[in-house]
Order: sequence, then C-alpha cells, then structure tokens
Amino acid sequence: MDGIAKDVAAQSVGDVAQAVRGDIGDSSMSGWRRGNPIEIVGAVEGGSAIVPVRPARGPMRVLESGRNTYAAGDRRNSGMYTSKKTGMTRQKTRKVKRSVAAHGGKGTWSDARALIESNLAKRSRDALHRVMAGIFTKG
Repeated sequence: MDGIAKDVAAQSVGDVAQAVRGDIGDSSMSGWRRGNPIEIVGAVEGGSAIVPVRPARGPMRVLESGRNTYAAGDRRNSGMYTSKKTGMTRQKTRKVKRSVAAHGGKGTWSDARALIESNLAKRSRDALHRVMAGIFTKG
C-alpha cells in the first residue's frame, strides 16, 4: 500500500503547479523576490503527503488566503519571545519598511486539492493495476 500511495503522490505533484498556473498565469509571483522569483510547486513529503516546497510555502499561503495591509512605519507582530531565565513570554514586533496593499486570496491550494482529488481515483486504480500485474505475472 505504501508503494501505491507514493506512486500516486508523485503523479499528483504536477496538479499543484497546474492550479498555480490557473490562478496567476505562471508558476511564480512577479515581484515577490525581485530578480530571483520563487517557483511555486508541490513536493512529496513524509512518503505520501503533498505540500508546497519549502521556499514556496509563504507565497502559497498568500495565494490561498490573501494578505493584510500595512503602511510604512507601522509596527507588526513578528513572533513570540520566551525568556529562558523567567519563562515570561512576550510578542516581538518589527517596523514595516514599505507600504503593503491588502488583497483577498485566490484559493489556490484549495484548487490544487480539488484537482488532486478529482484525479485520485484514476491514478490509484492505475497504480494498483501496475502492482497487481507485477505480482501475478511473475509466477
């Protein structure tokens, strides 16, 4: 079963790139990193889980659910800090360098998930057929 799941996951990775191209027209967000765009593609992690590749997780989250607006000079949360000495926890903030406009998400990961699910039956049937044919034709 693990072999079938890995095979189906490897075939389904291309659906992530197809969903991204369907939403934004290519496989990277223009202006995200100027001069060095991040390719937004999927990968198989943990054997059979399909996730965006490591540097593309931020852009994929923005494509899925959008982003908030910030004006230059504002303070925004950038994480949490826990003191090793006292155990006290506080929020860290950082200064916003330039204005960022808000926009709604496009639901790209939801589109990719729906595409994967729509192709899942055929891919799993074909993978099972290949495994069964290999078992029965060896004897």
